[in-house]
Amino acid sequence: MGCGLCCNGVLYTHAMLEPHEVEPAIRAGLNVIQGEGGRRFTQPCACNDDGPCAIYADRPAACASYQCALLKGYLAGEASLEQCAAKVSRVKQLVTSITARLPEAEPAAALWPRITRYLEAGAEQSAAWRRRHGELLMDVAALTLLCKRDFDPKLGNGRE
Repeated sequence: MGCGLCCNGVLYTHAMLEPHEVEPAIRAGLNVIQGEGGRRFTQPCACNDDGPCAIYADRPAACASYQCALLKGYLAGEASLEQCAAKVSRVKQLVTSITARLPEAEPAAALWPRITRYLEAGAEQSAAWRRRHGELLMDVAALTLLCKRDFDPKLGNGRE
């Protein structure tokens, strides 16, 4: 698909690295951290600026082997390119709508942690807060549903 949703922090907060990939990832400018299960790099990926991957030929194995459910469906002939593009477009519209309503954050902040922090703070607010933010809440619910249904049914709040 080449949509970049697996790279830009919409689907995941990080991707795992093989031990031999750590140094090349650091040299490429990826934000490599130690996490449960090994080294990983955070999303959004520094090598993807809403376009082609800057290290595509030398990308980590996790990236090279990854296929979302939408891509698998397309490759199996279960969906047309137009249908897939429409689903990607809808997700990107929701992301734009949601990020416009969230407080400003550093550009490299992953989407789901930002959403979670904002909604957790709002959960302690009044019913009036929830009414004022109803459209945001609906967009987050729609984005969650679409990401799980069309891209990765195993997605959880941690977006591992």
